Amino acid sequence: MKNKTAATTTLILFGLALPAQAVECLTGTKSLAMPENIVAAHQVQITNYFQLLIDRKEVVRRKRAEDDKLDLKNKADHLKDVWNRLGMPSSGKSGKVKVDVLARSQNYEITRVSTPMNNHLISRGILFTPNLLGKKPVAIVCPDADTLPEQFTGLEAGQKTPAWLARLLGHGVVVYVPQSVERLRDHSYCRQTRGKDRRMILYRLGYPVGRSVPGLDAADTLVAVDFLSRNKSIDARRIGMMGIGQGGMTTFHATVLDERVAALAVVDYHETSTHSWAGPFDRRMRGRLVEGATPEPLLPFFIPPRSLIIAQSNGFGVRANDTKGAGRLAQNLYALSTPLTARHPVETAIFVYESTPKSALDRSAEVLLIKMGIKSTNNRVQIKTKIDPAKAKAVRDLHFEERLKYLRGLIKESEAKRYAYWKILETPKEKFPAIQKRMRAEYRELVGEVPRGKTPLNPRSELILTTDEYKAYRVMLDVTKGVEVFGHLIVPRGIKGKRPVVICQHGLNGTPAMISGVGMKKDTVYHEFGRQLAERGYVVFAPLLLHHNPVEHITAQARQASALGMMRIAMPLAKTRAVLDFLETQSYVDAGRIGYYGLSYGGYSAIHMTPLLPRLKVSVVSGNFNDWRSKLTNDQLRTSYLLHPSEDMYTWNILNRFTHPELMLMMDCPCAIEFGRRDGITTPEWTAYAWKQVEVFRDHLDWGDRLFLAEFDGGHEVHGGKAFDFVDKHLWPGRK
Repeated sequence: MKNKTAATTTLILFGLALPAQAVECLTGTKSLAMPENIVAAHQVQITNYFQLLIDRKEVVRRKRAEDDKLDLKNKADHLKDVWNRLGMPSSGKSGKVKVDVLARSQNYEITRVSTPMNNHLISRGILFTPNLLGKKPVAIVCPDADTLPEQFTGLEAGQKTPAWLARLLGHGVVVYVPQSVERLRDHSYCRQTRGKDRRMILYRLGYPVGRSVPGLDAADTLVAVDFLSRNKSIDARRIGMMGIGQGGMTTFHATVLDERVAALAVVDYHETSTHSWAGPFDRRMRGRLVEGATPEPLLPFFIPPRSLIIAQSNGFGVRANDTKGAGRLAQNLYALSTPLTARHPVETAIFVYESTPKSALDRSAEVLLIKMGIKSTNNRVQIKTKIDPAKAKAVRDLHFEERLKYLRGLIKESEAKRYAYWKILETPKEKFPAIQKRMRAEYRELVGEVPRGKTPLNPRSELILTTDEYKAYRVMLDVTKGVEVFGHLIVPRGIKGKRPVVICQHGLNGTPAMISGVGMKKDTVYHEFGRQLAERGYVVFAPLLLHHNPVEHITAQARQASALGMMRIAMPLAKTRAVLDFLETQSYVDAGRIGYYGLSYGGYSAIHMTPLLPRLKVSVVSGNFNDWRSKLTNDQLRTSYLLHPSEDMYTWNILNRFTHPELMLMMDCPCAIEFGRRDGITTPEWTAYAWKQVEVFRDHLDWGDRLFLAEFDGGHEVHGGKAFDFVDKHLWPGRK
């Protein structure tokens, strides 16, 4: 790499007490007042913006309910939307049931039921059957994700029969407790994935292929509804559901999707909808808070004329007022939907219990009995049976491993699904523009939009460095209300006419200074490549797009964006558009010759944003290009995102639609992949695998050297060399 210029420099340090008029600004800009911590300030801006958007959409959703716009005439469409958002793996039809008897007594029988689903999964649960003649009502009761079914039902040594179970069995109700997957780290695969719990693992493997953990749970429960409704000893008209915590979420969705459920009791599952994104990671579902879809807060609309019971214990982490608010919304929705579903009054019971979760379950069970037409008494049945913990863990492990294998199968199949979906190689090259247009449209919808509207750029700047070859400025621009973009602008001196521009982007731990070289005392993996390009005559802009640690901020923003039906990259995309708008106003900039060059997360930005930025005329992806399937799901190499703490890379159903080769095919401009053979972020094998796909597509489309591999002997760093030559070729041919 080229060493820093030895030219005489004048450095204007931030914080120097000079009069405002003494600070040189770019023409047409105001003086810049920098915040004390620019990174922290802009992190807060993004988080606040997404939350403001969520809050605004909540107002719209509630107004829809008040205006009765969510009517049941389109019920099938709404339920299909819920089904798709859950990523349901099954139609809920059960196969031949296997029943293992665990215990028999004079009053009851306990069995473990295994029901095949139509995707090679098996739904499991513990069934408690009172020894009574005739058809019996049934309650499907789902525990929280931190509680084992055996613990939940008092079948472990030293435990008593919980009051809710004793009450239901005492009233002749059959009780089914589904086997789910717990938030526990007690499987060997948890250790292999750096301590991630079982549900987190399934979430990370399922989300990129369009499967959610709540969807897996709901599918298991719907299979139980199907199995029980066909059982000759069950009164199919009296199927109730009750769930606590995560189990509340499961029963809520299952009841909405299956009208055979006559009544529902939900305990300790009432997040405020505007902060539902902050719940457990494994609950993540794309578009949960999108007003155009059927968001979760409006799902009670689809339960009438069936009964809904909402309860909260004093141990629940949400304020009682929030539960009461959820209850009032449910009651309003009931009032709206009743005329469309029944001619008699429909009631929802709303309770806030200042008691333990166990007491809340018991009281909810009491009300559930009444809603199912069973007179509640003090009848109780005590169970003395205990289950061997080792045998119970073997069932749990099998249940988890089965879903692990299922998702691994979907990941393996994703490449063939992606090829079959786009049919690029089966289509003549002359017709590819139509495919490309469809690809961009679907990808644009996946990314989402942060609208800039009529927000003026309001540019502010200050000169921070002068050399014999260029001047460097700090620049701040308004992107949208409450959100700014900051960066370093380097302008070569003595420009005659207009010059090409390269937007240079740092990675997760980088800063614009590492690219511009301003104030740097030691070299980094960026090797001040922005400065080097400026010394070659390019105008350079190095933005801070908030691809930055700490990981907690990145994850929070990713989850907020996901709840809004967006990718977090939508915000950097809006910021880059603001930068482009600004650059086009500068007299020395050739707006028809702007390129993008990024390392690491900057490379992620280059490959993910260029397809949606037609103003870019060249793109360089450095230290990021790879086999995206392996990068997201590999469980052997430390470089895999499966082992990483951040959630930003996990995008809904991405592997069935877009990996790096498809992103490159959507670009309007030439693209170079810069790759160091000793790069620890990816591997030579992953890069070679994905690049082979690119070559096949490129040759089919007869694109020549439009897509180029700039390989070098090095690590995770900007090398320049072939990549710089590629930029010259496409932005500044004949550069001297």
